[in-house]
Amino acid sequence: MGRRNEVQNPGATAWIWYGNGKGEFRRAVFQQGFGFHEARVADLDGDGRMDVLSKPYIWKTPRVDVWLQVAR
Repeated sequence: MGRRNEVQNPGATAWIWYGNGKGEFRRAVFQQGFGFHEARVADLDGDGRMDVLSKPYIWKTPRVDVWLQVAR
């Protein structure tokens, strides 16, 4: 975990892995250049779609990050 005065890793990449129930997975890039960890996937707004909640990678940063999946 980085300290508050350190620059986040611009090469940071987060993926979501989609399983087909047969042991096979497809990887999709979720976010790039944004350091975070300990993310959780859940339906945060009750719309039936999975959203992502995480905390920042930078130590003692006073926030949480929420990515809501929206309908297209």
